[in-house]
Amino acid sequence: MSPVVAGALVASLVGAKEFDVSLTESGTSGIAAAWDRYAVAYQNAAKLPTDVVTYGVGVGTEAEFRLLGPVAGKRVVDLGCGGGQNSIAFARQGAISIGVDVSVEQLAYARRLLEQEEVRVEFKHSDLSELAFQRADSVDIVFSAMAFQYVPDLPRAFRQVHRVLKPQGTLVFSVPHPASAITGNAHSVLGASNANAQLSLEGEPASIRRSYFDSSPLEDKYDDTVFTEYHRTMSEMFMGLTRTGYRVDVMMEPAPKDNSMLPKALIVRARKEA
Repeated sequence: MSPVVAGALVASLVGAKEFDVSLTESGTSGIAAAWDRYAVAYQNAAKLPTDVVTYGVGVGTEAEFRLLGPVAGKRVVDLGCGGGQNSIAFARQGAISIGVDVSVEQLAYARRLLEQEEVRVEFKHSDLSELAFQRADSVDIVFSAMAFQYVPDLPRAFRQVHRVLKPQGTLVFSVPHPASAITGNAHSVLGASNANAQLSLEGEPASIRRSYFDSSPLEDKYDDTVFTEYHRTMSEMFMGLTRTGYRVDVMMEPAPKDNSMLPKALIVRARKEA
């Protein structure tokens, strides 16, 4: 499906009210197609709330981590917004909320969900590393929950976020913990739903299948839909941020709520300095 046809389809599905479609060539990539196929199944299984900002399925919420501060009156961009739950949660807290995603079907779900809420959210169909729709120095907070692992060129995404943030603006994001890559499986779609995607204290532990320093993509299949994730070490992410002009002031590794021996998520907060 061409970008123009895809855009028209979204508009027909969700209506024009507060919805603008901004497409790039990379927005039709494999990960967009994968999420288009899997969106409904994912949303039915994830059942994410719209009254609190979540950092990923089973990871935790902003009520626990308190990294964003008050958002009322602030312009907040939710990168990789998926079904729009966090975007809606930001709007319910008084933010000027903008949700961005590469998937037509995820955004269609988000728009349908928004119709049930008494808030306004602007949704954009765009690659996460192409934020041309937003002017420079105009955003207070950029938030991303479990989405950056799907971005092939993460340094570019960091640069685009840096461009749109106001001075001292905040980027907060969660990704699958880099250590989880040693199992050889991607596992962030539903938070390590595959049995061999985590090291567990129960039963036989999963074997270490690849080097932590192996930068080749990871793949996993959910209901015949293949998702590709891009592994980065913690130092790669840290250096990518500092070289772009951020000051990293928080790195969190929340303890898993089950008996996993490895952390499932890494959470980072960085502020625009230069």
